[in-house]
Formats: sequence, C-alpha cells, structure tokens
Amino acid sequence: MNKKLLLFFICIGSAYAQNDSGFVYFGGDESWRVEISDSLTIQSGLLTKLPTGKYKFIARPQISYSWPAVIIEKTIEIQQADTLLFFLSVQNSTTQPLPIPMQPKITSYSENGYQPSIRKHPKLKTGLILSAIAANWLSFYLKRQADDYYKDYRSASNLSKINNFYDKSQKFDTYSNIMLGVSAAALSSYIYLSLKD
Repeated sequence: MNKKLLLFFICIGSAYAQNDSGFVYFGGDESWRVEISDSLTIQSGLLTKLPTGKYKFIARPQISYSWPAVIIEKTIEIQQADTLLFFLSVQNSTTQPLPIPMQPKITSYSENGYQPSIRKHPKLKTGLILSAIAANWLSFYLKRQADDYYKDYRSASNLSKINNFYDKSQKFDTYSNIMLGVSAAALSSYIYLSLKD
C-alpha cells in the first residue's frame, strides 16, 4: 500500500476526529464486504468514522467462488482521534477453500464384465408409432368422406346418384375401418416390442 495514501488517511482522521470517535480503514488486494457489529456494512477501501469502543467485524470477499466461503472474523478497538488501518487478505481467513478433490477412476463396462442392454429395433419402433398415427388420421379423414357421401345420398333424388353415393359411402366407410385396424395393429406391435426389450 502506498505510504502517502496511508499518511493522507491518518491526517484526515486526525483532522476530522471528534472527542469520542475515530476512523477505521479496511484495505485489501481485492474488494471486500465488511459487517461491523451486525449493523453496519461497508466496502473495503473506504474510510469509516466510528464512535470509540470495541467492535467485532466479519469480512467476506465481494466476489468469491470458493466453498466454504472465505471469512475473516476479528475484534478491533477504535480509540479517540485515531485511524485504525486493517489489511484484509485471504491468508488471514478462518475458513480456507476446500481442496480440489481427485477425479475418480473411470472404468469401462467391459472391465467389469457388464454389457449394457442394447435397444433392439429402433427404426422399426419409430416406423410403427408413425404408422399408427398416420393410419389413425387417415381413418378419421376417410370416415368424414363417407359421412359426406352419405349426406349426398340422403339428399339425392335421381336413382343412379342415390346408388352411386350410397356405394361410395359404403366404400369409404370400409376403408376407414381398415385404416383404424392398421393403426391398432401398429400400436399393438409397438407396445409388444417395447415390453419385449
């Protein structure tokens, strides 16, 4: 720390000190947060005026990535018209960071005689589930077409159109039932293969 800066703080402290107060300055190589007697919180690098007496302070780095946290706990005594300089350092802390643990040894499955289960038929399962979804939607679409032809059948007045709409309605209804069966079969196959694996 610069001696001129320290002399400056001592002069300031002496000049502005009252009969029943003094000054404290917390310095450090990094930014610290200091709690004095659980009521006053200051940052390092600031000159702070306090009434005379004994104070307990707890200091922590402003930004710390270590666990457990670095903490400095001390008691200071402020004397009348005096400036107390306190240098904060990680080496003075009561709690040191934990050492970095050693990395565990990595073992492979083959060394232990264990073989992980391999999923069988991944493409087949994907194809079955997609087929079940597509067939279900196609069944829904064909059923709607059959219903539309049945409405046309009920409103038709010409005998040839009546027969034509009725036949189409029956045909699309049959296709819809077939697609619904395909969807159920694909879904059942997917469930069977999943449970078998």
